[in-house]
Amino acid sequence: MAAEPPPTRPGVTAHRLSPLRLFAIVLVFLVLASYAIWTSDRFQSLLHGLSQSRLSEALGRPVSFHTVDLRFFPPTVTLADVRIAEEVSIGGGVSFVGRELRLGKIRALRPRISLVQFADGTWNLPPGAKTPSRKDGVKVQVSSILVQQGILELEGKKIAINGRIDDFAAEMSSLAKDLYRGSLEARRVTLELPQAEPLILSLTTRFRLDARRGATFDDVRLAGAFGQLRATGAIESLGGFHATFSASGDVSIDEIERVFRSNMGFSGAARVRAKVEIPRGGGFRVAGAVESPRVRAQQFVLEDVAASVTADPDVLIARIEKAGYSGGRASGVLRIAELTRRPSPMTLAIEGERISLERFFGDLGLNGTGLSGTAGLTLALRWGAAGIAKADGGGSLRLEAG
Repeated sequence: MAAEPPPTRPGVTAHRLSPLRLFAIVLVFLVLASYAIWTSDRFQSLLHGLSQSRLSEALGRPVSFHTVDLRFFPPTVTLADVRIAEEVSIGGGVSFVGRELRLGKIRALRPRISLVQFADGTWNLPPGAKTPSRKDGVKVQVSSILVQQGILELEGKKIAINGRIDDFAAEMSSLAKDLYRGSLEARRVTLELPQAEPLILSLTTRFRLDARRGATFDDVRLAGAFGQLRATGAIESLGGFHATFSASGDVSIDEIERVFRSNMGFSGAARVRAKVEIPRGGGFRVAGAVESPRVRAQQFVLEDVAASVTADPDVLIARIEKAGYSGGRASGVLRIAELTRRPSPMTLAIEGERISLERFFGDLGLNGTGLSGTAGLTLALRWGAAGIAKADGGGSLRLEAG
């Protein structure tokens, strides 16, 4: 019997991959490979070193962070455990072209910012902020910034002003190249002026920032134990620091005396209008007006008071244009010399007309004199650290029959 032929082997059918499937497989492979590379210790170390050096060069100060998170939709790079903030998120694109670092949206949570003015008047600002036209520096261009629960510390060695802003929220967006618009709100601001007690207040403001020229403030609102003020102004950076502000509001005379340690013994509430200038050479200049319905100076009570004030580091002069006292009218000049030194010598010169003798001697503690006439008064006093109650001086009374 003839042998049976071996069974035929089944044929192998060829399968073709469509271009779409092949592209999908390659894409998945690339994504997995990229993720593996991204999470590798070697790549993370390389990325940290490169990113930290680039950011440090751009900001002009050391920058460090712990982890980097990359998202593609939307494109976002997040840096966690940054040295100057708990978390900084950068989204909307990051690029470094030539000598310019371009950032999209920056979100900073609880950052701590230190702004220092050195003795020569320069500031520790990033090169792109203080000299945007420098060709050898790194320029920083940001689309928008949002800061929450921040802390800002100010040390002005030349302007002699220090301060601290706690728990502030700020937002800033780009209008054009080197031009920004923003707002700032802070619950607690501590301002330290020369020879004065710390001034504690709250602050809200809207501003425009020009990296080349400085900042303008459209609306500044200040509130605290001293009262409430609204102001507008500008800070110019071209050629050195120069600031001008115009302010108006209601203040407590008692609190102003306490803060500036004047020891004059005045109390009451007043409406003020003032223009403040801090010139490039340092110091300050103030010109303004004060109005009050009632001011108490020790045992003396003045009514319907209006005065003009000018001041600089050398002297403050308040010209009392009108004041009602004991049924008559009074005017005078208050002069405080050497404002930046304590104690500051003070002088007061007053002239009054038709002042009630009975009320005047009653204010001096001499009640029941029985004098019913009026008097013209000329008075000059001088005092120092002991206050107006220990003043030296003299004057004259011109009596008229009642």
